Amino acid sequence: MVASREEGMDRVWRAVKESIQKTMSPEAFQRWIRPLRFVGYRDKTLIIGCPSSFFKEWVESHHGHRLQEVLDTNFGKGFRLQYHVVKGEEDPSRSETTGQMNFAHLSSSPLWRSGLNGNYTFERFVVGPCNEFAYTASLEVARTPQTRYNPLLLLADVGLGKSHLSSAIGNHILTHERGKRVYYTTAEEFVNEMVHFLKNRRFEAFKEKFRHQCDVLVLDGVQFLSGKTRTQSELAHTFDALFYSKKRIVLTSNLHPRDIPEMDEALSSRLSSGLTVDIKPPDFSTRCRILTHKARMEGLNLPPEVAEYIAERITGNVRHLESVLIHLIAKSSLLHRPLDLHLAEEVVAALHPELTQPRRPTIEEIQECVCRYFHLSRETLVSRSRKKSVYYPRQLAMYLCRQHTEATLKVIGKAFNRDHASVIHSLAVIQRKFKQDTTTRNHITFLESRILSGNPAHKWERDNGRSRRKGAMS
Repeated sequence: MVASREEGMDRVWRAVKESIQKTMSPEAFQRWIRPLRFVGYRDKTLIIGCPSSFFKEWVESHHGHRLQEVLDTNFGKGFRLQYHVVKGEEDPSRSETTGQMNFAHLSSSPLWRSGLNGNYTFERFVVGPCNEFAYTASLEVARTPQTRYNPLLLLADVGLGKSHLSSAIGNHILTHERGKRVYYTTAEEFVNEMVHFLKNRRFEAFKEKFRHQCDVLVLDGVQFLSGKTRTQSELAHTFDALFYSKKRIVLTSNLHPRDIPEMDEALSSRLSSGLTVDIKPPDFSTRCRILTHKARMEGLNLPPEVAEYIAERITGNVRHLESVLIHLIAKSSLLHRPLDLHLAEEVVAALHPELTQPRRPTIEEIQECVCRYFHLSRETLVSRSRKKSVYYPRQLAMYLCRQHTEATLKVIGKAFNRDHASVIHSLAVIQRKFKQDTTTRNHITFLESRILSGNPAHKWERDNGRSRRKGAMS
């Protein structure tokens, strides 16, 4: 793969940001690390652009050491970081002399988009069964000024795309609705800004900003408001002002408002009064498409076997997928190595060493694998049926659970709706057959190969049609 030196270093910088993101709170990363951007490279030095002199000083003193440490750990100690204030990036809404905020020009300033990530658009979002409803609802809110889905609340664990979709709404509105003022902020920044204005006795300016100079409010991470009584009260008033003015409100959270500790009941009711949508972890197929899509955005064709290898091992969190991909591309570019399965194995092992350790399967995975093998439903497997076509697979499944999980006999029995004595009997039967019967040995060998593959369901899907059961039940 051929790439310019600057393109390679840009990928290195993105890999550093992805790595440090894992060690910081989402709010701190969003505020201090995400705005930093790679602007150049010279003499083994990555030039990093900052939006203001204050921002530069804060990052150097509070995060500079950690950023350099991540760079050294991942790419060796031959590179260093240098921070520059990028001309034209100074915050036009802050007075250098007074340090106070000035809102007179916010409507025309790109800083009104404060916090919106320009890369987070609908076009860059990979849709799958796990997030299709959330994507469709977000697009509807973005396209419809008088939407009935107000507020829109996106619920998801970390790294599943809720910030991407909420920012995509803001970016779409700014692109297609001329003059609209979109304000994106995290709940933590909302609290900090409120405290700042209270201390400076300028609280009316704070209320003016959020209630009257805002057409679309995107508030990320409302779970952070837990226990903050004064802020919750102010947000409730802000919510009412925006809602009754028919202005759009988009919220994200790791928890449903009713489950957030010390959350005011009235505010909780307001936040969940519109459309609430869950985003689930991406399935194997969607993870593969995410990796392929992200690589294509970098101008690369990711080999299918590489995408599958990463997708099998990195599950649940899209950010971790992206981090592995960025490291993979950076290492390939800088070391002039092919983007192949061997390199992918190295990167995954370096970033996620826990994945190199054998993973014990769960009872549910073993049951699913046995059911697929013998063409049974799980309900049938754990039923009271005494048919040989059912009780033999059930005995095999119990045996495999005992061999490959840490579950006690009592727990195994409960999973199969059996008692302790039934499990002991099944183990004895299979142990005897394993010594005497080739068919049973073949069944166990084949099932173990699936169960111990790391992701038995995905392994089965790929091999289905190519593998056949060894032996036949008599």
